[in-house]
Amino acid sequence: MKAGKRTRLRILNTGSFGMYRISIDRHPFDLVELDDTAVYGPTGMHEVQVAVGQRASIIINADQGIVGDGFFLRANIVTGKFVDRES
Repeated sequence: MKAGKRTRLRILNTGSFGMYRISIDRHPFDLVELDDTAVYGPTGMHEVQVAVGQRASIIINADQGIVGDGFFLRANIVTGKFVDRES
């Protein structure tokens, strides 16, 4: 990504079981599409949840830090619904 520019990122959850929570350190973003349907708002999000088989598009405004800085994109699986069948 270029500093000071806006970038569209397309996120796909190709998994078969868990929902993912996607975030980017120190970079709020705008959700603009879910499953090929335009979304008008919300803006300034810090996290988006993407269900199994779902697609999402976000717009990232790369205006944080200085040129050459790195930021983590985090994808955490939602584990609240998992059940341990052996107990």
